[in-house]
Amino acid sequence: MPPWFADPKYGEFSNDCRLSETQINTIKSWVEAGAPEGDRNDLPPTPKFADGWTIGKPDLVLSMTKEFDIPLEGRLHIRTLLSH
Repeated sequence: MPPWFADPKYGEFSNDCRLSETQINTIKSWVEAGAPEGDRNDLPPTPKFADGWTIGKPDLVLSMTKEFDIPLEGRLHIRTLLSH
């Protein structure tokens, strides 16, 4: 998917991810039609996620003992064990 900043005048690229004119026109037509939902029967199956730890149980899991608010703006003072 764009953006693709490689200049095609310097050769062909194996990882060229530019869209073709046909692909661009297909997307434009879909948007101009109001971006309608396709046939639900064409959807891939819903992914199934494993319960629990999928890459092995961690040695240690830490939890916050108190809530900590993060402001929407401004600076956030980082607190560590070393900053008393």
